[in-house]
Amino acid sequence: AEDLVHDAFIQFTLSKPDLSAINDLDSYLFIVLRNMHLSQVRRSSYNRFAPISIAEYDSAAIGLRSLDIQNQVVVANELLRICDYACARKETSKAAGVLILRFFHGYFTSEIAAVINSTRRTVHEWLRLARNEVKVYLDDPKVADSSESLSLMKAGNEHDLLAVLRDRIFSSRHGACLSAKQLNSLYVENGSPIDCKTLAHIASCRYCLDQVNNIRKLPPLSDRYPTDALGSDTRSTSGGNQM
Repeated sequence: AEDLVHDAFIQFTLSKPDLSAINDLDSYLFIVLRNMHLSQVRRSSYNRFAPISIAEYDSAAIGLRSLDIQNQVVVANELLRICDYACARKETSKAAGVLILRFFHGYFTSEIAAVINSTRRTVHEWLRLARNEVKVYLDDPKVADSSESLSLMKAGNEHDLLAVLRDRIFSSRHGACLSAKQLNSLYVENGSPIDCKTLAHIASCRYCLDQVNNIRKLPPLSDRYPTDALGSDTRSTSGGNQM
């Protein structure tokens, strides 16, 4: 519902309707919301019976819970490929860093906005771009399946599998950790959107990510699991730019 209202606000702002011609503003906004909702329902119904890739789910945890258990080896293989792709791509694309935060670490979109010093709308756009890239990557016949998927599934359950993937992400970290002075400049003094290289490090560094969590008053990694993001986004995100 929040996303629908947010999208309606963006459409209303961009279209710049003549306010003097609107007799009943409440009714006008209700019709805008209704039409946007119906449009979303129609679009989703087109693909109702199409096969769903793990990349289509909001997070890895949701995908693991939703897909048939008999396909878990296939799912594990896809997750491994997505993880490795995101780890390699994050050095040159902010979309991959945002995908890691949402899909594997379980951050809400508003929390990601606080981490990257941007807006939820921007986060949604980065996620859309990242998922499109991932789907193209998974459909590439030249990309071989990983032999590690079977060993990953021996972890025993989805939480262990996700922990293995998160460890894989943290092992892909590059560069030195950010100093307290650098973090203060990024999140307290400056407030500008962080660059790709910085996001790539933060998304794959336990220490730096927890430092950012502390600055932004977000839950630490020790209290955070991808399944946290299954519910509504009710956490405080003081410090991030919101729309």
